[in-house]
Amino acid sequence: MFGYKSCEDYYTQGSMTGLYHKIKVPTFCLSADDDQVVPNFTYPTKEVTAPGSNVVLATTSFGAHCSHLNGWIKPT
Repeated sequence: MFGYKSCEDYYTQGSMTGLYHKIKVPTFCLSADDDQVVPNFTYPTKEVTAPGSNVVLATTSFGAHCSHLNGWIKPT
């Protein structure tokens, strides 16, 4: 669909792969390994651990996809 060869091709082309070195402001990224929206194979581990990187990537084993709850959806 939309010209992508596979789901992995979609994630690769829609990612920031190869662009993390351009981030100049220190940035903290948090994700969960069980996130179904952003699978852990898409994490830029090698890029963000490269010398001079301004990005810190932290992961948790569980947590799914983080989102902002508002309106009638309120945690209890």
